[in-house]
Parts: sequence; structure tokens; C-alpha cells
Amino acid sequence: MPAADAEVLIVGAGPVGLLLAGFLGRAGIPTILLEKRSSRGPGSKAIGITPTSLEVLAELGLVDRFLALGVQVRSAAVHADAGRRPLARLELGGPGAVFPFILSLPQVDTEALLLEALGRWPEVRLREGMEAVEVRQESSSVTVWARGPAGGETLLRAPLLAACDGAGSPTAGFLGLRRRVRRFPVAFRMGDYRDQSGLGREAHLYFTRQGSVESFPMAGGQRRWIVQALGAGEPEPSFEAVETQVLARTGQRLDPGGRVWASAFRPERTELERFRAGRVVFCGDAAHTMPPIGGQGMNTGFADARLLARVLERCRRGGENLEDLLALYEPYRRAGFRAAARRSRLFMGVGTLRAAAPRALRNLLVPVFTRPPLSRALVGHFTMVNVPYSTLSGVLARERRLRFAGEGQADEPSGR
Repeated sequence: MPAADAEVLIVGAGPVGLLLAGFLGRAGIPTILLEKRSSRGPGSKAIGITPTSLEVLAELGLVDRFLALGVQVRSAAVHADAGRRPLARLELGGPGAVFPFILSLPQVDTEALLLEALGRWPEVRLREGMEAVEVRQESSSVTVWARGPAGGETLLRAPLLAACDGAGSPTAGFLGLRRRVRRFPVAFRMGDYRDQSGLGREAHLYFTRQGSVESFPMAGGQRRWIVQALGAGEPEPSFEAVETQVLARTGQRLDPGGRVWASAFRPERTELERFRAGRVVFCGDAAHTMPPIGGQGMNTGFADARLLARVLERCRRGGENLEDLLALYEPYRRAGFRAAARRSRLFMGVGTLRAAAPRALRNLLVPVFTRPPLSRALVGHFTMVNVPYSTLSGVLARERRLRFAGEGQADEPSGR
């Protein structure tokens, strides 16, 4: 068999693939990163980086660059209707938190910073404009056929492939893996604007009878507005609709001259039937997606990348069995995803209630849950600091407890 081109191939240089490449490069693991795009366009759906993800970036020595560019969102105001005082205000930092905030930074900037950092690690080779068009596995390696922008094909081989190629992962299709899909009966429009709202660095959530609005500060003096779209059809991006609905539901008048970017989406929860297939491991949206309300998707992918990197680094440096450690990736990352997805669904459901009785009950409970002691659990859920088993040390600690107790592997680990 021909020699391997690298120890790890990564398909997809979005934020998750770039983060994984950074960890592997820092560990001295030869890595080839394939990205079919030759350039990266404007616009960004993901903007929230949670405290746990900031800790991950700190491990790579990158967090200061992110903090310098992003906006620190330390609190969120919850409104029931326009023109009234907020129902409640939730402080996002718990006692002793290293990062007592969510960092607002567009995904395009996150990718740019991670891409810039790859220059620190010569073990990582980035090949842009290269699209994986076929994947095959042998007993001890994975082979990828990659097509370049001129149409020529290159054959690459490695002992392991990390598929970070996004929702609808082509790699999963090459391997014949199925994906469970659940679509939700709500839809949203999104608009980024130059910020003239006067709302500062605080997030504002409007839970009104006409539908929800979420508003977040962004870097560069911008602000994002996400409005619940009404009607049964698929929503189309529309600045005009965002402006009309924001005015009706919040009283804020958005200036059409401040338009930056618009999008629309209907939330889905998708889950690949296997997060690991032989020598191919799926990370981020390639393995799972969830409603973006609450900002949990990219951060869950970061946890995937961190755990996989720790497994590979431990095997390389400590001589442990790769198969044994890779076997832990599937159940624990599936459990982490499902915990985050349940929270995302809950946040979305609470915010989009429109019937009078459920809205009234929600408005009574919000002030209760946003004050201590209940606010501690809510902040942990919202900022993802208590998502289970996001670290290899936590996974191995639980495995030791199970062996000591003589129990079998649980399907849904419940601790961190």
C-alpha cells in the first residue's frame, strides 16, 4: 500500500475543521485540510461563542485575538411587549466564571482568525479549492479523491479522516449513511444592520403576541435582528419584512440605509445515524444540526473537534489504543449533541409561544427563573457551560466510574 500523505485528513475548513486542524497542528500531528471553497463570502449565521468555547480557544492561545474583535454580551433583557419595561434581565456570568459573557463575533471572522492561526503550525497543510469527490476505506487507511479547480484529481491517503463538511455532509453520502431529520413548524428572517438602536452591548429578547424578535450586538458597530416569520410557506430573505416586524413588535425603527445582510431559515434538527464509521469520524454539522436559536450549533461542533483532537493526541503521545478511545467518541458526543439540541428546542419553543394562556404563564415564570438561585441553572444552559462530557478527561472519568461500579455504558451520560 502506498505511504500515507498525512496522519489525519480533514474535509471541510469551516470553523470546526479549522479548530480541529489547529489542535492537531499544535500536537505535531501531520494533517491535510481540504476546502472546496477558494474564497469566503460575506454573511454569517453563527455569531455566538460561549464561555466553554472561549476556554477551548484559550487552550490554543487564540482567545485574546477573538476578544479583541468581538463584543462581550454580559446580559440579556427579556421583553413581553414593545414600549414596556423588560420582564427580566439575565446576567450571563456565574460566580468565578473565567469568561462571564458570550462573545458576539460573526462566523466569517471566526474562520478568518482560525485560518490565520494555522500559520503557526507547519504540520497542517491547507488545500483550498479542493473538493472531495470520493471516499473509500481500507482496513488501515482512508483514501480521498479530491478534485481541484482546474478539474484534475488528487488521491490522498491517511489512517483517519475527520469529516467537517457541514450539514448534508457529502462524506456521509459517499459512505451511504442516513440522517434523521426533524423540521420545526416555525420560521425566521434575519437582518444585520448598522446599529442605531441605542441598545448597547446587551442582548434583547422580545416575546410578543405578534411573534418573537431576538436582537444581538455585533462587532463593527452592527446589530442582528431575528424575527419570527408568520405563515406556512418557506420564508424568503427580506429586509423590508424584518423592518416591518421589528417596528411592530419592539418599537425600534430600523434604517434601510443601514442594511448589511439578510437571510431566512426554517429550523431543523438532524442527526447522522453514525458519528463514526470505521476510520471516518464526523464533527459539527456533518454529524448533527439543531435550531440556531440559542447559538448552540457551532459551539457543539467545537466540543466535537476538541474531544477528537484529545483522543488523537493521547494516542500519539501516550501509546494508547486508538480504537478503544475512538469507540468513546460516538456515544459521548451524541449525548452532548442531544443535550444541546434539547435546550435549543426549549429556548425556541418558549420564545415563539403566541397563544394567550401559554404566553401569560411564560411571562409569570420568566422573572422567577432569571433570579437566583434558579438563574444559575438557566445561565448554565444558555451559555452551555454544563453540557455533558465535552472533555476527554470527563469521558474517561465516567468510564472509570462505570468499570468500578460494574455497570454498562449508558446511552445518555448526564454529567460533564
